Amino acid sequence: MSAAIARLGLEHFTVQYLHAERPALSDISLSLRAGACLGVVGESGSGKSTLALALIGLLPVSARLSGSLHCAGRRVAFDDMRTWRALRGRHIGYVFQDAAASLHPLRSVYAQLHEMLRDDARVLAALQEVGLATDRNFLRRQPHQLSGGQRQRLMIALALALAPSILICDEPTSALDALASAAILDLLQRLKLERGLALLFVSHDLDAVAAIADELLVLRAGICELQGATASVLASEQAYVSQLRNSRPRLRGNPQRLGAVDAMLLPRPAAGPVVIEVAQLQARYQDRLALSDLTFVLRRGQTLGVIGASGSGKSTLARVLLALQAPAHGRLQVAGADPRQLRGAALKQWRRRVQIVFQDPGTALDPQQRVGEAIGEALDLHRLVASASERIARITQLLTDVRLSSELIDRYPHQLSGGQKQRVAIARALATDPEVLICDEAVSALDVSVQAEVLNLLADLRDQRQLSLIFIGHDLAAMSFISDQLLVLDQGRIVEAGATADVLGDPQHAVTRALIAALPPRLRASP
Repeated sequence: MSAAIARLGLEHFTVQYLHAERPALSDISLSLRAGACLGVVGESGSGKSTLALALIGLLPVSARLSGSLHCAGRRVAFDDMRTWRALRGRHIGYVFQDAAASLHPLRSVYAQLHEMLRDDARVLAALQEVGLATDRNFLRRQPHQLSGGQRQRLMIALALALAPSILICDEPTSALDALASAAILDLLQRLKLERGLALLFVSHDLDAVAAIADELLVLRAGICELQGATASVLASEQAYVSQLRNSRPRLRGNPQRLGAVDAMLLPRPAAGPVVIEVAQLQARYQDRLALSDLTFVLRRGQTLGVIGASGSGKSTLARVLLALQAPAHGRLQVAGADPRQLRGAALKQWRRRVQIVFQDPGTALDPQQRVGEAIGEALDLHRLVASASERIARITQLLTDVRLSSELIDRYPHQLSGGQKQRVAIARALATDPEVLICDEAVSALDVSVQAEVLNLLADLRDQRQLSLIFIGHDLAAMSFISDQLLVLDQGRIVEAGATADVLGDPQHAVTRALIAALPPRLRASP
């Protein structure tokens, strides 16, 4: 369809950053039509976010742009900031990936919407349209008091507040559990049809794109690898599309290598002694019970998967195990001690043995610290090296352990890809030789091919170091790949537990069955 009758059209678009060896985008053409969705997929570094930000005029000044862009019936000059300001919000809405970071942390739901709409009736109507509550209690909540799905719905309400005809969604479901993700996709589909929106849906999740996109643009290293109707693109045997399709794990009982990694798995070492023991554990937030009567054990060298919908208590459990939140009741033994009974040097020594890898490496790493400083900080804090030469050698070895080059030591986080940043975060966590590694949604912010690499890496490190992993996530397929045991949480309670293959092969609880049903059909069984 020509740019003249499309809501937005881009022709022969190229983006070249200063000092970059190759263009970030090269000769890209597309159109966004009313009531239709164009999906954009590709691995990390393919140019997806560059394309999305270019369509709203938010690329840095170091970017050199060429080609043509038509929006709202006129050609837009790339350097015309006045026109871009007029287009943003009123003609083009934008939903960012990380709603928690995009929303104002100190403003209530009401304040964030009222700032734009200036009318109470319109605020309530906006909330109702995206399926959020309108009672006084909900209006007073701040972002940290909302679930991931609620925050993303609020982001969508804000993006649509000024009734734009074009909506750009940058990874809007990647941080959500399967049920919340399906609900957001249903919401976007309904809004697209009811409002006649022209929708651009950027994602690394082929299954999410397949559920909503009419057409698909596949990017690789800034170049259009394939473009056309979604069904035909996804059915293509083109090598890169097949790689993206096969990088995401399916539900399975026996661990296998993922994606393009082709190596024989060594036999798993036998499970060792108990490292974590929890009995009748409870945790509270003010007057409500966040965790109720949790009981489980984890042995050395095993992985315990913890899964559940948003608000089920997964992150609360992680905070309790890390001694960042005191439980209200119950028995707790982690890495040989109850952290509630430790003080001073003993507590510091215990913290060496229990480490965490956070969901978003971009915010977990200090942007002003180089890679070597980030890893070396843990070595210095616990006095684990005796000299500068030993420190460098240890940092270099840790980078090698996570399959990174020592050439990255002097780089800053913004100079790394998402997968590289997460590997640095893992190296930093391993610097203290922990017994327990808690991975809190450690792969959900990564594209599918990088997810496969990080999952393979974590599995290898677990076996080589005999680590005990707590793997918290919302992706059942990833859980089935790496977890020996599985806990399914709902409203702070364990509703199902057991060997991963047993729980997923014969789910007994409605919550588990719903999580499995929310998976795309192709991921529900081994290939």
